[in-house]
Amino acid sequence: MKLLLLPKWARRLITVPALFVLFLWALGLLPVWLLVTAFVSRFVPGRWRLFRLAWFTVLYLALEVGALAVLFWYWLASGFGRHLGDERWLDRHYRLLAWFLRRLMASARVTFSLRFAYEGDVTGIDTAQPLLVLSRHAGAG
Repeated sequence: MKLLLLPKWARRLITVPALFVLFLWALGLLPVWLLVTAFVSRFVPGRWRLFRLAWFTVLYLALEVGALAVLFWYWLASGFGRHLGDERWLDRHYRLLAWFLRRLMASARVTFSLRFAYEGDVTGIDTAQPLLVLSRHAGAG
C-alpha cells in the first residue's frame, strides 16, 4: 500500500512553522510549566523528575528552533539550496549538527546525571570515520 504523503515542500511548510509556534507557546508558558511540574514532582518517584523533563523539553525545542533558523539561513546563502551539495555547505551542516548534539548531550548529562561507561580498548578508534555504537541501558530506572 502506498502512503499518501504530501510533497516535501508542503510538509516543511506545515511542520516548521508549527514547531516555531510550539516553541513560542512553551516559552511563553515556561513559568507556569516549571511551577506546575515542580509541584507535581513532589508526588512522582524520582528527584524533580517532571521538572527536569519539562526543562529538557523546552531546551530541546530552543535548540531545534535555533538550528532550523540557521539551516534556513544556509539555504538562503547557498542560492536557495542550489549549492548545498558543495563541500563547504556540507561542512557547515556537519558542524551545526555537532554543535547541536554537544549542547543537547551536555544538558542531558547535567539535567539527568547521564554518564557513559566505555568497555574495552578505545584507543585505536578512528574518530574521523563514522562509528557504530551498540549500547544498552544499565541504570536502576
